[in-house]
Amino acid sequence: MASSNHHNVTDNPPNEASFIIANTLRQTNAVMEEASRKIEHKDNLLEAALEYIQTSRLEKEKLKTTEYQLKAKVRDLEAEIEILKAEKQTLVMKERTRNDELQAARKEAIRELGTMLNYRSLFSIKMMGEISRKPFEDMCFKKYSNSKTDWRNESQKLFSMWEENVKNPQWRPFKRFIKHDGTFQETIDENDAKLKELRKEGSEKVYESVVNAVLEMNEYNPSRRYSNIPELWNNKENRKASLKEIIHYICKQLKSSNSKRKRAFAFP
Repeated sequence: MASSNHHNVTDNPPNEASFIIANTLRQTNAVMEEASRKIEHKDNLLEAALEYIQTSRLEKEKLKTTEYQLKAKVRDLEAEIEILKAEKQTLVMKERTRNDELQAARKEAIRELGTMLNYRSLFSIKMMGEISRKPFEDMCFKKYSNSKTDWRNESQKLFSMWEENVKNPQWRPFKRFIKHDGTFQETIDENDAKLKELRKEGSEKVYESVVNAVLEMNEYNPSRRYSNIPELWNNKENRKASLKEIIHYICKQLKSSNSKRKRAFAFP
C-alpha cells in the first residue's frame, strides 16, 4: 500500500510540467501566429502604399505630359489666331480699297452720265431724298381744277412745305426695332402725326413720295439732311442701279453707236 502511494507521488510532477510546457507552447504559437498576421497585414499595407505611390507617380508624369501638350497646343492655337488676325486685317484693307475704288468709279459714272441720262432712259441720275413733284400736281389738279383756286400754286406750296419737312433733321418719323442679328434698324412710323395728316388729306402717291424721300435721306444723309445726293437709278425696276448694270448699259450703247456709224459710212 505504501509502495503504491509512493508511485503516485512520483508520477504527478512530470504530468504537470508537460501541461505547463504544452500550454506555454500553445500561447507562444498563438502569439507568433498573431504576430505573423500583423506582419502580413503590414506587408500588405506597405505593398498597397508602394503601389499607390507608383501609380500616383505615373499619373503625375502623365499629367505633366498632358499639361505640356496642352500648353504646346495653346501656343499653336495662339499663333494660328495671330495669323488669322493678320489675314483678316489684310482682307479688310483689300475690301476697303475695293469699296473705295467702286465708290470712285460710281461717282465718276454719275458725273459723266449726268447729261446723257434722263428719266425716259432705262437708267438715270436720281437725287436721293428728293420728293417727286408729279404726285402733288396730280392731287392738286384733281382737287382744284374745277374751282377758282390755282391748283399749280397750291401744288407748289404743298410741295415746298413737305420738301422742308424732309430736310428738317429734327423731324424723325421713324421707329427702331432689333433684327435677328442684334442690330438696330429704322423703319417709317406710320403713327407719326405729320404722316397721318398727310395720308388723311393727300393721295396715297403723295404719301409714298414723301415716305420714300424721308427713307432715302435717312440712309444717305441722316445727320444733316439738307442736301440731296445723286445716285445711279434703275427706272424700270425703281431701285438703285449696280455699277455692273451701268457698265453693261454703256457698252451696249457704244456698240449700238459704232454699228450705226459703220452703216452710215458703208458704201451703197
